[in-house]
Amino acid sequence: MLSDSKDRMRKHPLTWELVDMGGVWVGVNPTASRQVLLEALKGKEIDSLCDYQLEEGAFQGASQVSEFILNSMDNLCSLSLQTSSWAVDGRAFFPDAVSRPALRSLQNLCEVAARGHRAVALYHVLREDCTVLHPAESVDREYADLVRTAISSGVEFLAYRAAVNPVGITLGTPLPFVPE
Repeated sequence: MLSDSKDRMRKHPLTWELVDMGGVWVGVNPTASRQVLLEALKGKEIDSLCDYQLEEGAFQGASQVSEFILNSMDNLCSLSLQTSSWAVDGRAFFPDAVSRPALRSLQNLCEVAARGHRAVALYHVLREDCTVLHPAESVDREYADLVRTAISSGVEFLAYRAAVNPVGITLGTPLPFVPE
């Protein structure tokens, strides 16, 4: 499925959104997760983040990584959103390629946690046929090693299996994140 950006200045005005992989809809546009996360934060859909508000203008993003600053009465939270659509035998993986932005984002979260603030890496798996999310050690060993360091530094890891269909994409349900 494609969407029309309606931007006639773009070289290719259509954006690839979804693909049917043998009866399973898979989201292939990582920017869709940004909007889903914004709506989930505003709607208080993520239990562990219900006490936080999104800082106005505190968002930046690359194609596969988006970063948000959240605040509460008690503290600040840095949230990094990563998206994944790669799965094998019901197991989702991230990253699907060596990703310097994802690595930098996780390093930033380690620094935030070291300063005593809350740091959360949230992975949005853009398919419904997965039961677990793993770091893709075979793809990016450095990222997988940094995940283990981040865990020991106090970075929290959350994963959600999106609900994906031709009508749209929603946050979905929590998914176990297994670092090994």
